[in-house]
Amino acid sequence: MDLFALLPEVKSKYLELLTIQYKRSKTTGYNHQSQNVFNPEEVLFNTLGFSITRDRSSLISAGTGVFVTKGFVPKGAVVSMYPGTVYQKYEPIFFQSIGNPFIFRCIDGVLIDGNDKGISKAVYRSCSKRDQLGPFQMSDITWLTPAVLNPLAVGQYVNNCSHSKLEDKAANVCYQEFDVPEYFPVELKQYLPNITYSHDMPIVTIRIYCINEVSIHIQIRSQDGDLRSKTPDMSGKVQIPLRCVVLVALREIKQGEELFSNYYTIVN
Repeated sequence: MDLFALLPEVKSKYLELLTIQYKRSKTTGYNHQSQNVFNPEEVLFNTLGFSITRDRSSLISAGTGVFVTKGFVPKGAVVSMYPGTVYQKYEPIFFQSIGNPFIFRCIDGVLIDGNDKGISKAVYRSCSKRDQLGPFQMSDITWLTPAVLNPLAVGQYVNNCSHSKLEDKAANVCYQEFDVPEYFPVELKQYLPNITYSHDMPIVTIRIYCINEVSIHIQIRSQDGDLRSKTPDMSGKVQIPLRCVVLVALREIKQGEELFSNYYTIVN
């Protein structure tokens, strides 16, 4: 699924904001203050018409929650992203999972560890450094810090209301899973708050087919038993697609409302 299909016009509007910021900084002599005309929350509001933040949840004993602090979220809009390290079904996650309430299980068994502390934090940072391509970051690591670059990366703090009988605590967001396409711009990956635990897919069996006697197509059966079709890189390895999960508004969400999910509303 194309990420820009989930975030309509985000790229063009963001570039417009950068152009405005450049013109203002040029006019005022490029001083420090003028170079920071827009913070991430302002960019989010100016682009999508709302801003969100973490705060104490309205649910009893729920801890932290996520609220719409400005504007409103229209029905069908992406309101948040679930950050973290992405694990395939066959990859080790035992020690990271101990006492960890932030592990999200996708429909196909893929796991996303959204914990921003302890071992989970160290693993994410390590994988992010491993995949860095020269000056380009392949993922956003700022969600682990107070200075967040992508303010949407707070989806792990959206509380589940599956057992709540109160009408005002009904689910107003659902989870949408998708794999980031290979053609996704490399310079924009620094805003994606997810990274794969293993860079390459382990292969058990390989079958090579010739298509029209020109191109080579490889059919792969991985350790988890899934049959996949991929094209290898120059080293002969197959890169695992990056799984992302976004939270989509089920209805219009107004300023001051808390986001609530329901684990039974997952869209693959």
